[in-house]
Order: sequence, then structure tokens, then C-alpha cells
Amino acid sequence: MSACAICAAAFSCTDPVQEGVDVAGVSLDRKELSLEVGESKTLTATVVPSNADDKSVVWSSENEKVAVVSESGAVTGIAVGSTTVVVTTVDGGFTAECAVEVYEGSVPADTEDLSASETANSYVIMAAGSYKFNAAVRGNGMATDGSDAAPLDPASAFLVWQTDPGMIASVALEDGYIVFEAADKPGNALIAAGDADGNIIWSWHIWYPKEEIASMATKTGYEVMNMNLGALVTGKLPLENAECYGMLYQWGRKDPFPNSLSVTGDQTTVGQPLYDIDGGSVAITNSPWESTADNTLEYSIAHPTVCLSNMAHFAESHDWLAVSDDALWGNPDGRDRDENLEYVNKGFKSLYDPCPAGWRVPPVDVFASFTSAGQTSPAFTYEEFNVEDLNGDGLINIDDFAHGWKFNVEDGSMFFPAAARYDGSYAMLMGSVCGLWGAYWSNSPGSADYGYGGTGFSPLTFNDSLVSLAASASRADAYSVRCVRE
Repeated sequence: MSACAICAAAFSCTDPVQEGVDVAGVSLDRKELSLEVGESKTLTATVVPSNADDKSVVWSSENEKVAVVSESGAVTGIAVGSTTVVVTTVDGGFTAECAVEVYEGSVPADTEDLSASETANSYVIMAAGSYKFNAAVRGNGMATDGSDAAPLDPASAFLVWQTDPGMIASVALEDGYIVFEAADKPGNALIAAGDADGNIIWSWHIWYPKEEIASMATKTGYEVMNMNLGALVTGKLPLENAECYGMLYQWGRKDPFPNSLSVTGDQTTVGQPLYDIDGGSVAITNSPWESTADNTLEYSIAHPTVCLSNMAHFAESHDWLAVSDDALWGNPDGRDRDENLEYVNKGFKSLYDPCPAGWRVPPVDVFASFTSAGQTSPAFTYEEFNVEDLNGDGLINIDDFAHGWKFNVEDGSMFFPAAARYDGSYAMLMGSVCGLWGAYWSNSPGSADYGYGGTGFSPLTFNDSLVSLAASASRADAYSVRCVRE
């Protein structure tokens, strides 16, 4: 019998020899780490390629008197000082490092105070690092028609959600400040202050965009933010992803809801996934439709992940609140006009304004130059649209709609994406309109001329064949916000 016949029961003599896949490198999710003495945080190592045969690593600390690291990457502060944690691949000996700073029972000296000059409901960061903000101040601390602006006295601080696991590595309450550590992962997060029972008493939006936030002047004299609130980028055309869409807001609420991950509408009710501090899933839910018991301002503050439906009182009001409050965003009389039909009330930044420090929700006349008719009537013909001729053919038509319009401003043009929205009746994301329909909030209540109350004023609503600069919409809907400078 041949040698091949003898071995055939176990394997074929002609089977190819499988070559191993070598490790090509390793990286860490963080390059810097701050720890309190006795505190532990876990580093995550990523070995490439993902199909390498041996992805095992070895951890070490250059100074174990300052910090030690476990086999799973958990770093624990031992004493005040600095050290470097190194991860090394067993295959190939590739390394990655993280600088570790250990401090004693107080906020690290290099922690940036985001609230040093001004407080807000949203804080912007542009890099990984240690940050803090005043935990006692609600928003900008300014009462809105009797709203409670009294100082907070939280007993705890914690992450509610983040759009990327590991974006926020830790959250703590220290000496009246909420202190958090951010990794180099742009995205959005919500951090809350809690009472002794862990109930949320206030929450703040942490916004980490990929591009610098700036402003452009409109022909109406406003300095408008170059991207939607919560967006990661301004939007380069053609759009490759929905990073320019930003977060969505029910009128008058300060806390954001996540948008779709898709440029076009292939999602209906499920948007961008959210994660807790351990990487677990966090769900956006909706309120019961048969009762308005939860449709209060107090409930909305304590439950920032609940989109409040107006279904229970839809016939009387389209508000997410059972009892409407026109002053929530600081301009209760924003629709008032003078004898020349000019809007006279611009409002002010309020306690519940969702924009970062130095910015606010815009007044109703902010985009009045985006059509030739202004706010007198909707524009249904392309000749009335004050938009950029994207394809350069000398015509304005549907070919210049790129999941949004580039509206002309004082010097150039600015892209406004047709982001998705939450439907107020069902209190859930309507991703089917993503890339097709855009709507933006002003700080003013809307009109009750349609026979029901609880509307907000939208100074910009559009699709590929319509631009309206004066629309009333359900406050329970969640739309985009484009902030203006204060």
C-alpha cells in the first residue's frame, strides 16, 4: 500500500499546508490616563490584523510604585506620580504606550474647566483629556418665567449614554464639579447629576465634533453655526455618511435624541445606537400614549432618554407637555410683528436652551434670506430658492439638492442637511424621511391658527421641491437645531 493510501484515513496527502497569520501591530484606545489613588480604569488593546493567529499581549507598568496593570489591562493607581503602561504583543513584540498620571483625592491639575467662563446645557470638547464643569448650575442658570434655576446639590454623577463605547471612560463628582475623562473618540454623550437615590436631577450634553465649530454670517445679520447641533462634521458633498445630521430635539427640551446612521431613509424607528459606561446598550423609549401623567417638565428632566408623545391629547395640543410653556426656549412672544411686519422679539438664551456656551437657539427671522419671498409664503419654484448651483449648469433645480441644500449666506454658502426627525405622535425616529426632508427649530412658539396649540415655529423646512421659512410644527416632533451666536 502506498504512503498516501496509509495516511488517507487521517488526511489527504495533497491538502495544502495552512500558513499562519502574523501580528502586524497593536494600539491602545487611549494615549493618556488620569487616575485617583486607588481608582482603576481599563485600557483596551487592539491587535492587527484581526485574524492574526496569536493576539495575546503582555501588560507592564514602568513604575509599579505609581500604578500597576493587570493581565486584562486594568490600571490601578497606587501613589501620586507618573508612569507609562506598555502593552506588548507576544507575536512580534509590537508595543503601544499610555501615559498614566495618578493624583490624590482631587481633580488633576491639568483638568480643563469647561464652565470657567460660562455654563450651558452642552459642553464642547475637541480632544481627549480630563474635563470638569460646575455641577451646581442648571444650564446657564437663568430662570425662564418662574422655572427653577436654584443651585443643584447632587449626590452623584454618571454617564447616561454615549454614541461610541469608551468615548467617556469615567465620570465622578468631585468638590462640586462633575469630572470626566474623554478618550480620542469624537461623538456625543449625556452626563447626569443624580440625587441620593440615583435619580437624575439634571443632565448635560457633551459634544466632541471632528471639525472646529465656527460661524458664518447670514444676509439677515446672524452669525450661524457651521454645523447642526451635535453633528460631527459640516458635511462634505457628496455625503458618505450621516455625521453632519446632528442630534434631534423636541421643542423646548434641552436633551438630545440620536439621529439615523444612514444618509437616506432605510431606518424607521432605530437610530444611532447608544452605550453606557460599560459598553452596554441604552435605549431611547417613548412615553405611554394613553395618558399624559408623564408629560411634565419635571418628568422630562428626570428621563432624558424618553421621547414624550402627544398622542394622549393630540386633538387639543401637539405639545409633548400636558400644559404648554411658551417660554422654554426664551422667546414666548417671538411671533410678534411690528407695523412693517418685521419680527420684533429675538428672545434670549434660556435655562433649557440646548446650545453650547456662547450660542443659542435662533429667533424666527434667522433664515429669512433663504428664499426670494422671505417669510411671506413658502417657495415652491426653484427660482425662488436662494441656494448654490452645485453642478454649475446655471440652473437651480432638483439636481442641486444633495440630501439637503447649500443656502447662500453673506459670503459663500452653508449646507443644511435633510436630517431625519422624531414623529411627535409616536415619539420615535422617522428615518424614512432621512435625506429627504429637513426641519429646524427656532426659539419661538408656533401659531395656533390651525385649531390646535402646542406648536413650535420652524424658520426652515424643506425638501427637494419646497423651502418654507415660516412653519408651525408639533412641539412633540424632534427636529434639528442650528445655533446662532449670542
